[in-house]
Amino acid sequence: MKLNKTNHNTSTLTQKVLNSPLFLPILIFILALTVRLLYFSEMKRNGLFFEPMADAKVYHEWACQILATRDIIGKDAFFMNPGYPYLLALLYAFFGVKLHIIVIIQFIIGSISVILIYFIAKNIFDDQVAIISGIIASLYGVFIFYEGLLLTASWINFFNLLAILFILKATEKESKSLYLFSGILIGISSLFRPNILLFLPLLLIWLFFYSKKYIKLFFFILLGTLLILLPVIIRNYVVLKEPVISSVSSGINFYIGNGEGSDGSDEIIHKIGPLYSTPKYMWSFFKSEAENSLHKPNISYYEMDNYWKVKTFNYVKNNPLIYLKLIIKKILLFLNFQEIPNNYPYHIFKINSSILKHCFDSKYITPLALLSLIGFFNYYKTIKLNLLRTYFFIYLFTAIIIFVLSEYRLAIVPILIIFTSYSIICISKYIARRKYLKFLMSVLLTFSLYLIGNINMNLQNTIGSYHWRGIIALKTGNIEKAVFNFKKSVEIEPSALSDYFELGRIYFNNGNYQEAAIWYLKSLNINNSFEAFYSLGTIYYKLNNLNLASKYYLEAIQLDSTNGNVWNGLAIIEANKGNFREALNFWETALKYTFNPEQINQIENNMKMANSINQKVNKLD
Repeated sequence: MKLNKTNHNTSTLTQKVLNSPLFLPILIFILALTVRLLYFSEMKRNGLFFEPMADAKVYHEWACQILATRDIIGKDAFFMNPGYPYLLALLYAFFGVKLHIIVIIQFIIGSISVILIYFIAKNIFDDQVAIISGIIASLYGVFIFYEGLLLTASWINFFNLLAILFILKATEKESKSLYLFSGILIGISSLFRPNILLFLPLLLIWLFFYSKKYIKLFFFILLGTLLILLPVIIRNYVVLKEPVISSVSSGINFYIGNGEGSDGSDEIIHKIGPLYSTPKYMWSFFKSEAENSLHKPNISYYEMDNYWKVKTFNYVKNNPLIYLKLIIKKILLFLNFQEIPNNYPYHIFKINSSILKHCFDSKYITPLALLSLIGFFNYYKTIKLNLLRTYFFIYLFTAIIIFVLSEYRLAIVPILIIFTSYSIICISKYIARRKYLKFLMSVLLTFSLYLIGNINMNLQNTIGSYHWRGIIALKTGNIEKAVFNFKKSVEIEPSALSDYFELGRIYFNNGNYQEAAIWYLKSLNINNSFEAFYSLGTIYYKLNNLNLASKYYLEAIQLDSTNGNVWNGLAIIEANKGNFREALNFWETALKYTFNPEQINQIENNMKMANSINQKVNKLD
């Protein structure tokens, strides 16, 4: 009897677990996190987990600076959206500057986002659509790829999806607190990328059709958003004396996506010179161009931003047909299967990853999603659907007015996944109910949309394949292959400055200082860069040519006098020459611009030794 009772209790417990509304979401979460951790393991094993580059490097260094100086206000304009570097600084404060921990956190956030997709699909449709959506999102390769990088995409998806879910729940209950929290989430997301703010006016229209109290309910969403944005706006006004919402890049981005020579992506910035991928240099270039055109030195960042807006508006106004073609191209790019990179190329990493190779990407979801988006199916007629459609078209609109990149487009992928799942259910119902004509029409339409998404858009630049093959070969330890690819990249594109630097670093790390110097000197024929001068200073110090080393360090200071490493290098040279007083002066300056605790300790120890020797020399004198 006891055995039967035990079996009965076990069976009842199992039944309770299986019937729990959390059982399936937890299973889907486990699937999503397992796949991401397998990819993380592969990244570390293959050497693909490397130092941040381009935007990721800026975010990382910005976060480290906030952490080191404890200055959360700052003294300059935000050249990039501040949300992510401030979040990174907070995470670094808790966990230390450990990139692998940040990536694991982002994989967890990505897995939670998968569950949010599940619950949104369930709220609007049903369990079937929710389960399919959860499985596709768990195995969507581009999600996994961006979650593994120090970039904003995974967090934007998380905040946006959470905001949408809370709006849906708040609308059912007409809950002011849930609307307020939705607004807070929209505000936070806008600090990572402000596109979501354009969602607000259309959200008001959507609420108008959903509730008689739409004004009052929208007020709480707006209040939540302003609670987040107002401190940033006030900060910008205090620091810049100008009313800037977040960053000062909107005019420049508008020009990149719509100015003369734009191809719908960010190709136009490649024309500004070999340091286009360095945000600090890029903004300096755009400011200098505006000052030269306006014949006005030292313009404010607000004036700079406004200059590029006006310049672009004038070009659009004077070239309406060219702009119309550009808009059509952007729409096609937005729906295209190609992942257009601005930092890291997904297609190159996918080739080198056994995990990403077997994951879903846009070609599996976009055609089916578009069928539902355009209203081909009518099994579900609910106003909630229009909330997702509104969100989708807002991001399409922002792509039209700015430009199309894979990372920026990722915000609408959760919506595409939900609509894809809905399409799958609808098509399966056609088969089950023997509606073969409708089934055939849906297949033909899907195939037509597939052909549109597969059009070769002939983009001029999708980030040099040889460069990234070189990077991956380098990180996986194949130095010979890396050198071949970097040299091939330079051969094809002689102004590919970063590849000269990579070759210089490879030869330097292998102790071949003369060959390293050759590649850095070649880079100076393209651009007088801080990295080249600083690296040449270090190389000639290694070669014991102190005068030449000092010369190149001083050249580097002319380009960036706020780098602690170069002042430290000059101090070491002067100490080697016996000029301890001069060395101490250089070390004092180095300390002002050094934020790494270990480097600070090393400099302080060097100063103590130099000061001690200097005092002994003075006594002898």
